[in-house]
Amino acid sequence: MIYPERCARLTLIGQASVENIGLSAIVSVGNKSDIDESDLLTYLCDHETTRIILLYIEGVRDGEKFIQAVRKPPGKSRWW
Repeated sequence: MIYPERCARLTLIGQASVENIGLSAIVSVGNKSDIDESDLLTYLCDHETTRIILLYIEGVRDGEKFIQAVRKPPGKSRWW
């Protein structure tokens, strides 16, 4: 889960726990981060235990890089 807002992120974590849904990663990216949503998407697509990726993004720094990450075939994971 990549999500910028702390309050909403905590709500989703709590609901996942209630519903017995496991989360393999929870990532918060600030404005001054060295990595961006494209880097995280590329990493999570190749992360063996990640099956679903939830992104909530308000803007993309590098649109072309993001499109390439979205179009990149997943490693061991699959798109559902």
